[in-house]
Formats: sequence, C-alpha cells, structure tokens
Amino acid sequence: MRSPVALALMTASPTSPHPFADHLSARGACLKAGEVTGFQDAQAEHHALIAGTTLHPLLGEGIMRAHGADAASFLQGQLSNDLGLLNATNAQWTSYCSAQGRVLAIPLAWKAHDGILLWVPGEILDPLLARLRRYVLRARVQLDNVSSEYLVLGVGGPQAATALRELVPAPPAEPMARTTASDGNTVVMLAAELYVVIVPMPHAARTWDTLAAACVSASAAGWQWRLVQAGIPRLGVALQEQFVPQMLNLEQLGAISFDKGCYPGQEIVARAQYLGQVKRRLTALHAAEGPLSPGQPILRADGSSAGTVVAGVPAPQGGWDALAVVQTDALAHEPLHTAGASQPLTRRG
Repeated sequence: MRSPVALALMTASPTSPHPFADHLSARGACLKAGEVTGFQDAQAEHHALIAGTTLHPLLGEGIMRAHGADAASFLQGQLSNDLGLLNATNAQWTSYCSAQGRVLAIPLAWKAHDGILLWVPGEILDPLLARLRRYVLRARVQLDNVSSEYLVLGVGGPQAATALRELVPAPPAEPMARTTASDGNTVVMLAAELYVVIVPMPHAARTWDTLAAACVSASAAGWQWRLVQAGIPRLGVALQEQFVPQMLNLEQLGAISFDKGCYPGQEIVARAQYLGQVKRRLTALHAAEGPLSPGQPILRADGSSAGTVVAGVPAPQGGWDALAVVQTDALAHEPLHTAGASQPLTRRG
C-alpha cells in the first residue's frame, strides 16, 4: 500500500493544453494527450535518432520557481544536493525524498534572475508544490508553478552544439554546465551530445523555428529514448517513493551531497552510501519485444521478482530500450525477462 505521501502526490490536477501546441501543429506536429507523438516523416525521425541531431518539444514538463529572501536556504533543507554550489554557469540534479529516504522527485535546479528554477515532470509538479508549501512555515519563500511561462525543448545528437550556437554563442561543453542568453534562453548540457533548453514563452516561436532549421523535429518519446541512452532517470507518479537515490544511480549523476546539512531522508541515504546496503541498481536493458513501461516487473528465470522498469521506450533500431532498477545478484548470475516474453532481456553498456 502506498504511503500518504505517495497518495498525495498522485492527485495532480488535469493540465490544460500547452500554449505552444498550436504553433507546433501548424508545423506538422501530431499531438496526443498533450504530448507530441511525432511529425510527418517518421522515417527521418528514426534515422536522426540513430545518427543525426533531433529537436524534441516537451509540452508535458513542469517548472517550479522558488523566490524570496529564504528561497535558497529553504530548498537546501528539502533537497539532497548542495544548492549553495549553484552559480550563473551551472545546474545540478537533485532529489526530493520522503522521510524514509525514498525518492519522490528528481528535479534539475538552476539559478535565474528571479530565484531558483526546478524542472520536473508536469504530472507531479502541483502535488509536489503543495507538499513543499506545508514546510514553508515562517520562511520568506514563495513557490510557484510557472510552467506556462516556458517552453522546454530537448536537443540531442552529434550536431547539437552546432545547432545551439544559433541561440547562445558558446553552448555548455560539459555535463551540468549552463549558458543563459540575454533573451533568457537557458541551455543545460545533461550528457554528451544531450541538452535541455528552457525558453521563455515570448521567444518560443523564434527559438523553435531557429532550432528546427538545424535539427530534425522529433517526438517526446524520442527524447525519452535519448535519456535512457544517457542513463538519466526521471520519476513520474507510478514510481514515486519506491527507491532510495542510490538505486537510481543519483550519486553518480552528482545529485547527492554527503557534506551538506539535513534534508528529509538524509540519514537513510547516508547509511545506504556508507554501509553498502544498496542491493539494487539502475541498469540499461534491451528487449526484443515490448512494450516496457514504468513499474513493469523484471523477472528471474524462475519467475520471481528481480527488479522494476523505470523507463521503457521503443528503440529506433527495433525492440525496446529501458532503464530498470534490478537486484545486483540477478544481474550477475542469471537471464532476466518480462512476463510473457519469449526472449530474455539483454544488458546494454
């Protein structure tokens, strides 16, 4: 049974259509349930994912702004990373955990002129805000959902940096480096050849058209595939409060500070790190047959549980690619599969 924390975070309010949806539709985007499922040339998209550079409109994303005199200190007491290390040229992954050290969200955080911004999946943003606001008390901080003020774009592939020079003179050159242009366009490098761009809505049409001229426009699912390839997990409603951060390799992403002060779940996270109690780890897998979806069980040869799918997406070359949290002894000693599959999963990387 889910805890009251997880149940509260599952009550996200319905989202309204993104203000940029009409612009994308006029440029050939196909939309379903508020997300771009593709453009008019699926073959070009698949080829570009494998060997080219793609541009992904991410309409279902959430942006939270924390501002006020105590914004930084308030978030410092809630999140797992050291926000005191944020500056004008970087960003950082962090996590928000329950008191039991289980991950509720994996925000990307960076400083802006009007506070600190946090990027999370849109489906969890409003419940996350509601929970954080309960702990504000006398702190001089305001927490707002500002998702409608921004367009989030993903850019990936070998020519991504070249394309981004149309927006910023010097795109970031290492993971977690950030460049913000005078018009407010913010580019963060997440991994090699993988960037997220946060665009103020007044510049959305110009920015999209500029990047679309240099990249192949592609679906939100294509972006999820690029995140899977990079080993970057993101948690939606289905998987909240199931994993300690190390099970998701968040310490390898630099999302945990072991030197900062307390935050919810800090003792459990530290114990897992220093006592070697992490028996499950995030692993990249490939399935010849699918689908693979978040929360789907990974099974041992005898049918017993070995882990859980965190993200699954069709692979451009065929089959499905996934990130899954899997018991380390199962990875070492036996084949894995999903229920009803005729072929075992293979491990990537």
